[in-house]
Amino acid sequence: MRRVSTSEARKELAELINRVAYARERVLIGRRGKELAALIPIADLRLLESLAEEAEDRLDAEEAHRILADAGDELVPWDAAKRELAGAAVHRPGEAERPARSRRVARRGPRRARARNRRTR
Repeated sequence: MRRVSTSEARKELAELINRVAYARERVLIGRRGKELAALIPIADLRLLESLAEEAEDRLDAEEAHRILADAGDELVPWDAAKRELAGAAVHRPGEAERPARSRRVARRGPRRARARNRRTR
């Protein structure tokens, strides 16, 4: 695996891309001894993405099994949950309603303000 600095990578970007794409090399790009990024072949990227997705699916399945195995949780049928949620969104009689707010804002130009000031004197 080749290591290059950011300034070197800037100068040799076309060459580095060709080495990665055709020679299937991997390149680490760093600054002041700290690794910042990597250039990898697209096949390696696809492999990493599929592995990450499989690991995430495995974790989701384990979590689902753990939840289903927990005997303390009560399972609620979908129809009952839907009825309960729909009832919460409906306005119930006897509850105070909020007055609707008007979005219209009265604007007074400079002429109206001056005329108003003359009348109040």
